[in-house]
Amino acid sequence: TMSSGVWGGVSNLLREALQSTAPSICIRIEQNGSLVYEEAAGDCAPDSLFDLASLTKLFTCTAFLRMVDQQLVSIDQSVSSVLPEWKEKKHCIGPSEDPITKQPIPCQGIQGTPVDVETITFRHLLTHTSGLPAWRSIYLNVGETPTDEFDREDYRKRMELCHDLILAYDFIFLPGTQYAYSDVGIILLGMAMTRIQKKPIDQIIQELVLDPLHLKNCRFIPLEEGELENRIIPTEMCQWRKRRLIGEVHDENAGSLLGISAHAGLFGTAKDVCALGRAFLLSDGAFLSKDLIDLSIQEHWRTPDGTRRGLGWALRSETDQPFHCGDQMSMSTFGHTGYTGTSVWCDPKSNTCVVLLTNRVYMGRYPLPILQFRNAVHNEVMKVLRDSMENR
Repeated sequence: TMSSGVWGGVSNLLREALQSTAPSICIRIEQNGSLVYEEAAGDCAPDSLFDLASLTKLFTCTAFLRMVDQQLVSIDQSVSSVLPEWKEKKHCIGPSEDPITKQPIPCQGIQGTPVDVETITFRHLLTHTSGLPAWRSIYLNVGETPTDEFDREDYRKRMELCHDLILAYDFIFLPGTQYAYSDVGIILLGMAMTRIQKKPIDQIIQELVLDPLHLKNCRFIPLEEGELENRIIPTEMCQWRKRRLIGEVHDENAGSLLGISAHAGLFGTAKDVCALGRAFLLSDGAFLSKDLIDLSIQEHWRTPDGTRRGLGWALRSETDQPFHCGDQMSMSTFGHTGYTGTSVWCDPKSNTCVVLLTNRVYMGRYPLPILQFRNAVHNEVMKVLRDSMENR
């Protein structure tokens, strides 16, 4: 292990960011599967539970890959082979909505161009190339504004309404022609998984990912688990729910589904998120077959501005657009970010996993501080690890 002194730079970055970026920040760094550094700065502890936001998608996609290993489904299978009712509606290219402002976005292609949903495969959903929109305001159309109480029957009803909405949405481009990071596509993936397994998505993730990786803290709707309550880090004062969110998912669409969705809703610790990264870095084949791990972390799509995607995973971007993991990790690095200020980045070259959890939406939604903070932290981490290699 390294002496804690070498991590002073990381520690300083965390403490400086408490004013500008987030009141609670937790970092965990593992190398070769072992902990090399962890720190909780501000109003949190190493075992605090953060709203993981879109890191939830990694757990969903990992559960899907395990279903592929079990031969319940295949990556290039059509989504409509599992959800045949999708084919019954006519679909075309049309307008959508902005995920941040929730304002309408006019049609980007030729309005009314027909889309044949039978051509859409699970690969399209996993790589965000299906043409489904980034965001639609599901939360305004699935029932009353939720309280913080959970009711499984109410969840089922809301999910039925969500199912009908998702299957009716128009597209923003023809499948397989472009990339648009889409919550809607991952919710659809979860719907297909539920249809195959005949179980809700939280149960599927529990059985296929959380239980096998022994993640005891990581869960949807953590308020249902009494003893976790005082370990949960608060997020934003929600304009829609009219309350500060503590243990309720920040994302409105997941919130309207009572906290359980394929795209957002998991709460967990830095250690929990590291365990998922570790499963992909130290692939021994027990959890997921080596072939599928390799497939999931290789490049399947690259946009003109350098965004690169694997299956479910984001990959380190090319140099001409904002990074989320600095510019010192190798090009084989895979990971993901979450809107609440969470991230995980795994570099197979140095066998490193860096998890950085914050509640940056506590301050509001201005994007610049968290982006600059992520870059600075990951660069400093890689510098420390590089120096320690050279000094051995």
